[in-house]
Amino acid sequence: MSSPGGTDLTREQADALVRSRGFTVLLAVAAVIGVLVSLVAWCFLEAVHWVQEEAYVHLPHAFGYADGPPTWWPLPVLALTGVLVAAAITRLPGEGGHVPVHGLSASGPANPAELPGIVLAALASLGLGVVLGPEAPLIALGSAVGILATRFVAVDERAHIVLGTAGSFSAISALFGGPIVAGIMLVESGVEAGRRLLSKSD
Repeated sequence: MSSPGGTDLTREQADALVRSRGFTVLLAVAAVIGVLVSLVAWCFLEAVHWVQEEAYVHLPHAFGYADGPPTWWPLPVLALTGVLVAAAITRLPGEGGHVPVHGLSASGPANPAELPGIVLAALASLGLGVVLGPEAPLIALGSAVGILATRFVAVDERAHIVLGTAGSFSAISALFGGPIVAGIMLVESGVEAGRRLLSKSD
């Protein structure tokens, strides 16, 4: 374990850090963020399911297609998806979320101001039929909620990053029903972040 200055801590210093009031407060805030982000992740996934049901079950039925949507139905729905995602990218902060080809750690934690664009792009693409996974939007939602929570607690910059990461971890854990997959994904993200940091320093 290292100190904020970058030097290694002794065992006594590490024990004192773990027993400190600041560390206890950090753990308590992280636990609250975990519960809050899990609720947000559940609401997001339920919203995606609701949009899918409305677009491909209830709306066709309302137009008289009692046996299900016709084969051409996805075409206008996907055109609407393109319009909504384009609006999120060009009109709202955050450009609809990170670019997948750049990896999960490319842009760091999402800023809370970017949430409307990220949520709109994610709901439009996932809910209206584009085959994408919800992992990246949930990571963005979790990190943004974690960072938003730090505005109500006096923490330093390092704790700010830790709580953003805790939010991402909680969101992925809620998606997969446990922490193991979330841990693997965030380790992969951390390795990629380290690789980019080293490449910039060369």
